[in-house]
Amino acid sequence: MPATADILPLRETLRPGDEPSVAHAVRDACERDVGVYPLGGRTQLGLGAVPAEPGVGLDLRGLNRVVDHAADDMTITVEPGITMAELAEHLARRRQRLPIDVAEPDQATIGGLIATNQAGPRRFGYGTLRDYVLGIRAVDGRGTVFAGGGRVVKNAAGYNVPRLIVGSLGTLGVLTQATLMVRPVASTAAMIGCEIFELAAADGLLDALTRSPVRPVSIDLVTAADVLPDEDRWPDALVAGSTDRFGWLLIGFEGTRPEVQWMIETLHRDWAGDRDASEGAVVTLNADAARDVWSLLSRHDAHARVAVRPGRVTAAAERCLAIDPDASLIVHAGDGIMHVEFSNRIDGWLRPTVREQLRPAIVELDGRVTITNIAGALANGETLSRDDVWGPPSDATECMQAMKQRFDPHNILNRDRYVF
Repeated sequence: MPATADILPLRETLRPGDEPSVAHAVRDACERDVGVYPLGGRTQLGLGAVPAEPGVGLDLRGLNRVVDHAADDMTITVEPGITMAELAEHLARRRQRLPIDVAEPDQATIGGLIATNQAGPRRFGYGTLRDYVLGIRAVDGRGTVFAGGGRVVKNAAGYNVPRLIVGSLGTLGVLTQATLMVRPVASTAAMIGCEIFELAAADGLLDALTRSPVRPVSIDLVTAADVLPDEDRWPDALVAGSTDRFGWLLIGFEGTRPEVQWMIETLHRDWAGDRDASEGAVVTLNADAARDVWSLLSRHDAHARVAVRPGRVTAAAERCLAIDPDASLIVHAGDGIMHVEFSNRIDGWLRPTVREQLRPAIVELDGRVTITNIAGALANGETLSRDDVWGPPSDATECMQAMKQRFDPHNILNRDRYVF
């Protein structure tokens, strides 16, 4: 996790304890034309450009209450400073959960995750936070409180404000409350891992998976066990075996015990006659090992994120490895999301690698590239512009700027951090 001072040049950091205090702080900053930078667990500071001018930090961890838990309606209303671990503990008392994989759940707050719309390997089966936020309360760039959505699953009126807020990096409003849809805890889980010796083998297995009746919650291609920071935590079944493999294709399942058992047996059978599958080991991981893998895949601290159509993920991986054959990849193949950690660490390497090589290669696949960890670049003395981090303006930029003008006309919320 990067240090706050390395990313945000803060004049001071305020820690409000309620919504009126948040509104007052934003209103004061607006009057002084000073940037406001909402802060939570600080696990996602590496996403976004470095501000040009000092501003005021707004530490929201003091707003950490569970406001309401309508367990029978499968909804919960919380303040933004509650951590994912605290939220999970509360929901577990009623055998419920928010099925979003996150790194560092003891530190990551729901407000920060909503701002960045972060999701891990099980996004294929369960979606992202954009699919779970039903309603919000927030403070706009003038210090005015506004609300959108509601506290029930079915509601529709005007703009879908919650969906605008999710993933906006705190540039449209400072979140003070969110109502979330939740799900029951799954009875059990399991995972199949197939050893891969070349990328083409993964293509064949993924193609077979599309024809299978099974319904996985995660589909991940991992280039090697050492792609993860805690290599010793890999289940033994994924560490043993060949040393010259390309990586593993990992297919995860959740549900009732009969459902999961049927899906495991069915996929084994579907892959049994596949020549590519027979070339490498196929292992089955139990529930604990599967959850451990999901946790590990959520913790990967990549340099860049690639987004393409799911059918083009292996082509995107090929292009990335052509640029850096030793790059480590975690590919959420069912969603078209690839996390890339480059092997090159020489001074000044990240900006030209992404700007001149990776991004043009991925744009040819109608995809996009985002630098997701600028801390390393800063340590090497690199200066990254917003275009370096997010890419050049797109067809959607004008619409996004119009929304920004509506919610934050003086541009004080996370100033210089996002695409506009």
